[in-house]
Amino acid sequence: MLSFSIVMIPPVRAARTWTVDDDGPADFHTIQEAMNAAYPRDTIYVKTGTYYEHVVVNKSVSLVGENKTTTMIDGNKTGTVVHVASDNVTVTGFTIQNSGHEYGIYLNHSDDCVISGNTINDNWCGIKVYLSTNCTVTENNVSDNYRGIIVFASNYCTLSGNNVSDNLFGMELLGSDNCVISGNTVKENGNGIELFYSVNCTLRDNKMTDNECNLAVTVQPGFSLEHFMHDIDVSNTVNGKPIYYLVNEHDKRIPENAGYVAAINSTNITVENVNLTHNYPGVLFAFTSNSTVKNVKVSNSFDDVCIYCSDSCAIIGNNITGSGERWSGIYLVCSGNCTVIENNVVSNVLAYARITLYNSSDNILFHNNFINITHVEIINSINVWDNGYPSGGNYRSDYVGSDAYSGSYQNETGSDGIGDTPHVITMDNVDRYPLMAPVTTFDVIFWDGREYEIEILSNSTVANFQFNMSLIPEYPSTISFKVIGPEFAGAFCRIIIPNIIVQDLWQNNYTILVDGNLPLMTNNWTDGTYTYVYFIYQHPTHQVIIIPAFPSALILPLFMTLTMLTLILGKRKFPRKLKT
Repeated sequence: MLSFSIVMIPPVRAARTWTVDDDGPADFHTIQEAMNAAYPRDTIYVKTGTYYEHVVVNKSVSLVGENKTTTMIDGNKTGTVVHVASDNVTVTGFTIQNSGHEYGIYLNHSDDCVISGNTINDNWCGIKVYLSTNCTVTENNVSDNYRGIIVFASNYCTLSGNNVSDNLFGMELLGSDNCVISGNTVKENGNGIELFYSVNCTLRDNKMTDNECNLAVTVQPGFSLEHFMHDIDVSNTVNGKPIYYLVNEHDKRIPENAGYVAAINSTNITVENVNLTHNYPGVLFAFTSNSTVKNVKVSNSFDDVCIYCSDSCAIIGNNITGSGERWSGIYLVCSGNCTVIENNVVSNVLAYARITLYNSSDNILFHNNFINITHVEIINSINVWDNGYPSGGNYRSDYVGSDAYSGSYQNETGSDGIGDTPHVITMDNVDRYPLMAPVTTFDVIFWDGREYEIEILSNSTVANFQFNMSLIPEYPSTISFKVIGPEFAGAFCRIIIPNIIVQDLWQNNYTILVDGNLPLMTNNWTDGTYTYVYFIYQHPTHQVIIIPAFPSALILPLFMTLTMLTLILGKRKFPRKLKT
């Protein structure tokens, strides 16, 4: 005997559109009423008007405004304006404004949501995506919030085509992996785009303009390599200049038009003659070795040059200038065997300028000018802060020692431009030979293309530097420059000249002339590479020329002749002149 059972399948409910109008005919007069009545997959269509509500979206619905300019949800300066607590929600076509100390739109444990085509302003945070996956935030105008867009602990999210402006923080990815940020215009914020503790994010075609900090790839001790492994190509720009974010690259030179520079897990990368501003950091090397930052101008950035978990890198001859409330300077974290020399690190705000070495040892720092650098932070690090005697250490504007003596132990009569007492940073970090004035470095080029450096340490302003290379005996090779300072003030100059000039061109026989006369006092030293010449004079302005030695009767005529040749034939080069 056959038996049959009949299963009754209820009809599938068709999705419905509910209408809302605050002052006209509609299904409801408030958005929350419509939300309470709606079922999953329904649409709530909100007509033009201002709705003073705090909407909780706890169903998979589409919340659609009639016109994003005239359909407003206003939090009246309290709470969160739109709180999404369900998957598969769309919010589009609204102006969402005036939250309290919370959010314009808050996606909380909500996957596969879309926030699109809204104007979001005057909130503590415009949009926050929290513990949500595969959400899309696209084509929104987000402005005049404390924080613009935050994606926090949320993976596989997309931020695209948004205009983000005039927020203290623009777009932030915090602990969020595999996200895509593309086609956004981010301008005139405090921070532009920030990646913090996030992994494998992709940036394409983003334009960051006139932000206090355009791109921030935040560095914290304890970050691993994966926190820097992002795909950021040159389609992204900072103030119209391309971003160079190198990953797993080798033997590369960064083009001089770069707007941001980072090298991650790379070797033999050269960053030279680049002008960078308003980023965090200014230059970033992470897990990178045998690479160089040279003759780079970094200004108004945070931690201008940051070397993280890297080794055998060189930071040479850079001009690092900070202003405003930014931690500016040089930042070494878990890095060793690096060379930091001939850099000008200058800040106009004492409280925020620093040199930091954190878990970084076996580095050497000398012939740097640290101007208004009051914070030298040494944490679990032992480093060398000078190049021995007579080369010397670093200049710090807050050093208060005197210079009455010379020699390796600073116990010999006569000044040498080096402080008589060491500068003790910590017990294990001592500059034994602190410099008494800033160092200015000049590159000179020989006839065969070889390049050398001449350094001048002086409490005068050094100007019009010339190295006139000559192989003709009647027109000898000379060094000349002007020294400028306040009238009647005592002054000194210490010149470091390569021995190839002193020995090969001058046969160790040279004369220093100050306005055609011998200086008041001279002293000199020699090591295997350089000759060091110290002399004193009185300000205000003098012409200094160093020439091969001649009989005294010929000095004045020769000085006049060489001065004219300097004016006519000299070719100046100021690659690392300290700006004063």
